[in-house]
Amino acid sequence: MNKRPTFLSGNPLFQLIVEASPAGMLIVDQHGSIVMSNPQILEWFGYTEEDLVGQSIEKLVPEAHRTQHTAHRARYMNHISPRPMAKGRDLFGRCRDGSEFPVDISLHPIITPTEKFILAYVLDATARQKAQHVPKERLAAIGEMVTGLAHESRNSLQRARGCLDLLELDLAEHSDQLDLTRRIRRALEDLERNYEEVRNYAAPIVLDKIDCDLSKLVSETFEELNCEKPDGRCYQLQVNVQPGSEDNYVDRHRMKQVFRNVLENAMAASPPASEILVTIDTVLNDGQKWLRCRICDSGSGISPDIVARVFDPFFTTKQSGTGLGLAISRRIVEAHSGTITAITGQGSGACIQIQLPLIRARYR
Repeated sequence: MNKRPTFLSGNPLFQLIVEASPAGMLIVDQHGSIVMSNPQILEWFGYTEEDLVGQSIEKLVPEAHRTQHTAHRARYMNHISPRPMAKGRDLFGRCRDGSEFPVDISLHPIITPTEKFILAYVLDATARQKAQHVPKERLAAIGEMVTGLAHESRNSLQRARGCLDLLELDLAEHSDQLDLTRRIRRALEDLERNYEEVRNYAAPIVLDKIDCDLSKLVSETFEELNCEKPDGRCYQLQVNVQPGSEDNYVDRHRMKQVFRNVLENAMAASPPASEILVTIDTVLNDGQKWLRCRICDSGSGISPDIVARVFDPFFTTKQSGTGLGLAISRRIVEAHSGTITAITGQGSGACIQIQLPLIRARYR
């Protein structure tokens, strides 16, 4: 067995706190070797202390992730700081018998005059993940209900359109009454669109990722939306891209859906023919590179109380729509292990910021 570090043997109070903690606690040296594990770790993972001390921390990592974990650990040791581990992603520990269970881990550096150690604070996340499954199960139930409702409603809408077609033939010479039938047709289209939006919100999100240039995807989506605008309401798009930051490994169709929802809101909030500004760059977050995309409108801004609710399902400040566009966008971004937030100041327009882990297919 490796000799315990001096700071442990000379600090009985610290050692007592670690050993008595109801959470799992591990201490790892700068080379990734375990120097101490408390009883909770031993119970959860099924080892004795003699089994673990002196072994690589990767012994407790699922085999499929060990190589990647070694690389992450090396990067972290060059930029150590207290932080959650793999924020936004699910982590698992591997037990002696080969089984795995979900964990939450936070990292805390211990620096001595001669060495660096990391205290890993480990929690069993089984209960948390079960709690997260409840909303998913509810969404699945809502999805089944809405799908059935949309199917029956679609049949009714088709019958209504058929009746409108016949009515318009009879009213071919009555332009004022034809205008009413066109309004009815648009209302039916709005109703069908609302059904589809609710169904999409409740549906499971399955990603089909490819390498994608997000700056081109934003521009493509903007041009499609701009073509739908009446004359005189066309907008301008300015895209500023940090070289090398535009490519990422994402579901192209899903991210286009996100950009469409965000750009539609930006256009609705901006005066006609004004500019929508998009900035794409990279940021370093907890030692990991993230792609950041900001889409900013030219409107008057939104108040803080509305900012807090813009991603809530069915919340909208518009006179039409379901209020699900940004809620759907949040689900898609979170499925990519990313974040989406609103940033605003009264009178200065609003920005939607999307952050995604920077991943490319050849490095995944």
